[in-house]
Amino acid sequence: LFNTNKKIVQSEYDENGWNAYYEAEVEPMVIELSNEYTRKLFTRRERGFGNRILFEAANLATASMQTKLNLAQMVDRGALTPNEWREVFNLAPVDGGDEPIRRLDTAVVKGGGKG
Repeated sequence: LFNTNKKIVQSEYDENGWNAYYEAEVEPMVIELSNEYTRKLFTRRERGFGNRILFEAANLATASMQTKLNLAQMVDRGALTPNEWREVFNLAPVDGGDEPIRRLDTAVVKGGGKG
């Protein structure tokens, strides 16, 4: 079906198989659609001001629960905000959740660990 892998069509894929399919087939099409809609619907001047049509296909929507839960570590390290992590689970944002946070129970070891 449209040159799509049999495992994808029959929903027999694992997380790695889906990621490979998404990156090779879905993502380029989404980018192409965004670019084409932007070109057709906005004038050059409007595009010059940054107007564009953006289609998004969340790759994490199909990630395993374990992968999604592992992202919590990224919140502790300030790489994701709490609201970005909540978005992966389709949860509403929380007040103050757009600010990066960091665990405060870690510090640099002084003296290289020598006693």
